[in-house]
Amino acid sequence: MTSDPGPSTPSVVVVDTTTTKTDPTISSVRWIQLLSLSALGRVRLIVPEVVVRETLRHREREAAVVAAGVAAQRDKLARTLKKASELEMAVDMRAPAAATADPRTADASQRLRQKLAEVDAEIAPLPEVSHEELLDRDLAEGKPFTSTGKGYRDALVWHTLREVASAVPGTVFFVTANTNDFCEDAARLHPDLVAQLGHAAGRIRWIRDLETLLQQPELAVFVGELARTPEELAEYIADADEDEFNERTPVAELIERAVVSAAEDLAGEPACTPASDEYGIDFTGFDLPEGLTDAHVDLVEPDYPGAIDWQTYETYEGETLLVVATVIAAVRLTATVHRGDFAALDHHAIEVLDWTGGSAAVAAAIDARLQFQVRVEAGAGVVGDIEFEAAEPS
Repeated sequence: MTSDPGPSTPSVVVVDTTTTKTDPTISSVRWIQLLSLSALGRVRLIVPEVVVRETLRHREREAAVVAAGVAAQRDKLARTLKKASELEMAVDMRAPAAATADPRTADASQRLRQKLAEVDAEIAPLPEVSHEELLDRDLAEGKPFTSTGKGYRDALVWHTLREVASAVPGTVFFVTANTNDFCEDAARLHPDLVAQLGHAAGRIRWIRDLETLLQQPELAVFVGELARTPEELAEYIADADEDEFNERTPVAELIERAVVSAAEDLAGEPACTPASDEYGIDFTGFDLPEGLTDAHVDLVEPDYPGAIDWQTYETYEGETLLVVATVIAAVRLTATVHRGDFAALDHHAIEVLDWTGGSAAVAAAIDARLQFQVRVEAGAGVVGDIEFEAAEPS
């Protein structure tokens, strides 16, 4: 693994299996953005061989769970249809096809490896580390090994990272959410591991997940450059229509429907307000009444049709669109206000729903611009993935 230093040298990114465990087909919005940056030469993406193999195993396990669920539902449906027959009911429904759970085949492995190769991502071979070195570290309970001996595959990932760091001149981003085995206090790489890096220690930057990675200044500027102009988008959609997409739902309609549905589905989500630091959708930048705690999104009413804007990123594999979409929506929050804070509230800005002991259940209405990341499989005429990004005052 060699690289020529220079201002145009792309950022190096090494990922571990926590980036693929819930996405073994690497097809989420974040992964496609990273793959696109790799294809454009903006990053040098390195996936350790052990991560590829673990990803295939996770894919196999996930498929087994899905297949078991399909089988259970098929049996349940069969019993229901039998009961319907006994009641002389006419049911017009085809029986579902059986599902198999063996995606860990040479074909699945080839597809994953080919997908990485097509964007010039590198699959790093297993590292050149001796069994004796691994055994000594295991017995000494040195990170990433644990007292139970767990950590062999993590050690292979770590030694791959060390080899990469010794071969490239600049910063190496190490993306892992495995803070138990690689980190200290879930805040930094463990000192025992840092000590093994030698002169490269200052060039390794630990990143928790792909979302945080893509927000780093070195990459964020390139993510922004992926955005296409409206003219380029119109040309792409026109070409798509000529290629038999015209018989499917138009891309614009797919996006708008998905955004409206995703916005409405935010109902029930926890909300973070200026008076609380609780986890949830961040509404701290809104002009909300003071003192609202334990807040949740009660209702979202998108302004549709009309108030939906969207812009596509670079197309991927010919027929996949990455889109940033925003929609204006009326949002109703429900929250709790303690009696001591209630008197100071602007009562015109809230609706009192109930009083319980020393606090009131209230509702507040705001207008928000909701932003989503959308992955559209234009060729198949479906939205493959949609992720909520942020809420801003409209």
